[in-house]
Amino acid sequence: MLELKDFYHLPQVDTLFDQLAAGEPGLIVVAGLDPRPRAGPAAGDRFLPSGRSAIFRILMRHILAARPRSQAIVVAESEEAIRLPRQIRRQVTLSRVDELAAYAHCIVRAAHKRPDLLVIDRLCAENAAAALEAVRRGVRVLAQIDTAYYGAEVARHLVDLGVPPEQIRTLRWVVTVQRLATLCPTCKQ
Repeated sequence: MLELKDFYHLPQVDTLFDQLAAGEPGLIVVAGLDPRPRAGPAAGDRFLPSGRSAIFRILMRHILAARPRSQAIVVAESEEAIRLPRQIRRQVTLSRVDELAAYAHCIVRAAHKRPDLLVIDRLCAENAAAALEAVRRGVRVLAQIDTAYYGAEVARHLVDLGVPPEQIRTLRWVVTVQRLATLCPTCKQ
């Protein structure tokens, strides 16, 4: 199982993740480009791992590990999209989004249960307002968004998605993941 130190270890990042895990209700966004290419029919049409989704899962584990008695609800299209590790499955309830139930409806339904953490696998124009409404009601929300923006630009992007500007103040953290092109050791030779 991947940990943050497997990507790039900086003691400052560990401290920030600890602060993030101990924080109060608000919106935590993991931003970056993640096309989630399919593995193909031979691999069962599963999602390939990516940097942003791996950081997202690590962060979710870190928040739940900081509060072992906390409960989380994950709103996702499938369990494969979020890939829950075994050690936190007892803390997590999966709320699947299907064709009949829209993302926003699933988020509203999950927020009414008042979980300690509401995890949204994909923040988009369809569900951004519902996610921030859950935050306004005192729920801590962790979401990932597919965007090339980072930092304060993510807040502006949320406004472009239809989030009222007065709700942007509930945005607590933006963790941006950028891919860097590198060569493997074999290719370098």
